[in-house]
Amino acid sequence: MEESRAGGKTGVSSRAFGERLRTLRTEHGLSLAELSTRVHYSKGYLSKVENGDKPPTVQLARGCDQALGADGSLLRMLIVAPGTAQGTSVPRPTRAITRRDFQQRPAQLPAAVADFAGRGYEIGQLDAMLAGRAPGGMLIVMIEGLGGIGKTTLALHWAHKLRSRFPDGALFADLRGYHPTGVPASPSDILAGFLRALGVAPDAVPEDDADRSGLFRSLMDGKRMLLVLDDASDADQIEPLLPGSADCLVLVTSRARLSGLVVRHAARRLGLGGLPAREAMALLGGVVGDIRVAAEPEAAAELVTRCANLPLALRIVADRAASRPGRPLADLVAELRCESDRLDLLSVAGDDSAAVGGVFSWSYRALPEPAARLFRLLGLFPGLEPSVPATAALLGTDTAYTRKLLDSLAAVHLVEESGRDGYRLHELVRLYAAERVRVEDSDATRDEALGRLVTWYLHTADAADRVLMPQRRRQPLDTRPTVPPLDFADYSGAMAWFEAERPTIVQLTRDAADRRMHDLAWRLPIVLWGFLSLRNRWTDLIDTHQVGLASARAIGDPLGQAITLNNLGIANANIGRLDHAHTLLCQALLLRKEIGDVWGQAAVSNNLGSLLQGRGELTTAAAHHDRAITLFRQVGDQCGEGQALNNLGSAHLSLGQLGEAIDCYQRALAALVGVGDQLAQAETLDSLGSAHQAMGDYEAAVDCHLRAVLMFRELGNRSAEASGLDNLGLALSGDGSGELARDSWQHALVLYEEVNPVLAGQVRARLSGVDAGVV
Repeated sequence: MEESRAGGKTGVSSRAFGERLRTLRTEHGLSLAELSTRVHYSKGYLSKVENGDKPPTVQLARGCDQALGADGSLLRMLIVAPGTAQGTSVPRPTRAITRRDFQQRPAQLPAAVADFAGRGYEIGQLDAMLAGRAPGGMLIVMIEGLGGIGKTTLALHWAHKLRSRFPDGALFADLRGYHPTGVPASPSDILAGFLRALGVAPDAVPEDDADRSGLFRSLMDGKRMLLVLDDASDADQIEPLLPGSADCLVLVTSRARLSGLVVRHAARRLGLGGLPAREAMALLGGVVGDIRVAAEPEAAAELVTRCANLPLALRIVADRAASRPGRPLADLVAELRCESDRLDLLSVAGDDSAAVGGVFSWSYRALPEPAARLFRLLGLFPGLEPSVPATAALLGTDTAYTRKLLDSLAAVHLVEESGRDGYRLHELVRLYAAERVRVEDSDATRDEALGRLVTWYLHTADAADRVLMPQRRRQPLDTRPTVPPLDFADYSGAMAWFEAERPTIVQLTRDAADRRMHDLAWRLPIVLWGFLSLRNRWTDLIDTHQVGLASARAIGDPLGQAITLNNLGIANANIGRLDHAHTLLCQALLLRKEIGDVWGQAAVSNNLGSLLQGRGELTTAAAHHDRAITLFRQVGDQCGEGQALNNLGSAHLSLGQLGEAIDCYQRALAALVGVGDQLAQAETLDSLGSAHQAMGDYEAAVDCHLRAVLMFRELGNRSAEASGLDNLGLALSGDGSGELARDSWQHALVLYEEVNPVLAGQVRARLSGVDAGVV
């Protein structure tokens, strides 16, 4: 209910009016509650008027006259001052107090952007909202999004497009919800401005806020008007400004989620994101000229990327480029590549409203301190999509509290929800958060937060790796996370987590090393090893392990160095750098011997044997595998023994010793089945199939290769699956099943084109041979 409506100062005493109102109400046998229902004022407000504690208003007098059949006597009490005889000249009430004819037509819309580009989808959505408005109901449309995303630009563009549909005019107000001063505009002041625009004399604008709102609704009643309320802070700021007329459109922009307007007024919401690439390029071309964009398409595309498709950033960059017509766009791209300087470049000197960082700061300064602290710490996260558990680790608190804080950031669009357990930062927002954490938090605070984050990832990655490679030997992690790590129910879940988090873990390895968290920096790549090797991501594996090796050396940890050198040796062997791989493995073996690590000596000897096979040194390779088998037996590692037997079988196969090879493979399978190592079983089956092929037993070969392929596929090892399919094709071809062989090679080619272009060429040659009838 409305507490009061518009009215000017009256000459009647409040007590006299109240006594008359009570008398009339009593004569009609109405209670305060019943009168409240009829005149739409609260019972408490009417009680105050009757007791003389609240001055009467014109609208109240009119309403009560009608409800009580008083023939205007209450209104007359306001018009005729006490002590003035009937018919005596009295001051006339101002035209603002009575309903005026509203001859003037407000036209307050600021100019729209002349070179507006894009937003076709969003404009279509807005048009659909307008077309689908409920009959008899006022339409409120909210455009929400990050600062600098183009909310006001879109709102004004659409508003100007609709002006002819609202013949009674347009009102505009900047509500300063996220203004640099930190002081939002008061609804009372906005209402006073609206009333003056509607013809109310300044000295007749009611003092009471509720009276202003009531008068505004009265004057807007039945009018077809457009209201644009820009940069709202919350629903409470908007509600007093809403007209009651069903023919009005209210267009609101805000960085906040104005859920109260949705719940209480059925407002429609349009969330605004970054510009699509094509529209961003059109915006850039509109400012710098399409000819320059066409002349440097790659540089223009990178400018869009470096601005993260944020319209404000694009306009600043475009203006900078337009002011330097003689310089190529590539020069500006080079300047923007440095993250630490990018926000400074995306600014206009002396104008915070034309600076990306300045615009973000208005939202940031409005945050309560716990949310502001979390926002700053998100600047340490090496990515744009931190999960809730990872963010909790960064903050050092539980996930429930963390989610609450993240929701408060999402409410002002500093982050956006991106799934059940994730939130997404705009790239430039992340740079601003990184700037804030550097400026406002100490080195110790940053290090503690980053240490908590890296530790959580270390333990969660270890848990995932245990699902992928349960037989793998592991080292104690020697740390405890502040937030429990994730656990994984199955293989696919672990693989999916690694797929999503790989870039983050790779960067965290570098960050940990840079902050001299060396014990974490060498351990993190080790728990990433299994996934990277399964996915053949040798570049990531080498990069992270080189960082880890430097960290292990920095703290003088021989075990960390030995493990890292071994893994680097395997990775380099897989990309064909055999001599360098040999050097690395020999260094790893020497360290294992120095610390008396028998198991480590066995593992490195086994890897050296495989490397030497690749170099054609088969006899020496077999000796290394024999040594590995002996050492694995010595420490009771049946899994390691099975893997070494498989490798020894391959050495015998290459030497043409087929019986010895098949014997080794069968012994290896027995050992590996016993410990449940599926990957090693699949590798051994594939090798055994090749031995059967060499023996001319194609039926047995097909059986082994097919079983291996199915296991590789289940494990998600694309490279091994491709190799198995290639071998299966050879076995099928030898068995006379040419069409099946072709199918197998076709599938292998698809996988090899993803993981190994060189081997893809070999398979393509096989397929050409089939087509030519050679194979």
